[in-house]
Amino acid sequence: MKIEFGNGVNSINRTTDAELFSRREKYIILYDGKIKDKMMNEYGENDFLITYDDKYYFSFRQFKLNRRHQHDYKFHFYPKGDKIYIAVDIKGQDAMKFKRPMIDIKLVDKYICNTPIDSAGGIYNMIELEKE
Repeated sequence: MKIEFGNGVNSINRTTDAELFSRREKYIILYDGKIKDKMMNEYGENDFLITYDDKYYFSFRQFKLNRRHQHDYKFHFYPKGDKIYIAVDIKGQDAMKFKRPMIDIKLVDKYICNTPIDSAGGIYNMIELEKE
């Protein structure tokens, strides 16, 4: 499992999720089998790119409204049926909590913002616009 982090790295105007992987030099690697680096403490658009076993990926954005806001980040991965799921629980003033299936990395050019391109419709900015 690899967790990459960047502040304002992902463009909402990308044509497919393949562009996420073409900008990897802009990310900090937080975890790659072990802790690699510390998360930059900044406000704004915290972009995460998570890969699992180099076969699955998921990206999301956390909006952090103040650099003084501190958070605890928990990532949990588990199989369900024939898919790998990610559960994210961010505790703090800009909290988030969700569970979603990860996407087969071979299909990266068929997705935008974790959504099949054919059904993306009005999604402009990753999962924060979706309601469970």
